[in-house]
Amino acid sequence: MLKAAFDAFITAGLCTKISLQADDVLVDIWASGGSSELVLPVLVEGDPLVDAQLLLFEETTPLVLPDPIQAALVSWLEEAPGPGYVSLQTYYVNSRWRGTTEYSNMVYVPKQRLFQLTLHRSTS
Repeated sequence: MLKAAFDAFITAGLCTKISLQADDVLVDIWASGGSSELVLPVLVEGDPLVDAQLLLFEETTPLVLPDPIQAALVSWLEEAPGPGYVSLQTYYVNSRWRGTTEYSNMVYVPKQRLFQLTLHRSTS
């Protein structure tokens, strides 16, 4: 189901690439009950709103809303069945540093976003 949501984000033009970067060993440990939490990093590239959000955030103190990708993920996660709950954090990251000539020529270097889904087992 998460893959379908990622495909919908790309189709809607909310990003150009989105990938779940799960560690197979950590997934196996969590699935076998050896861990109460599983962190699943999701890297989003090509979000056309990221730069606008960052610029507006620098100018004002409140969070810039709406964030369609985050809103869709939160909505989907709230409806997900299962024992436990999921938390979501989001971070802005640079895909790479701009070189000296890129900086002086004001070349655009796209930003990436990192969403971190954490699956928490129910303690009861």
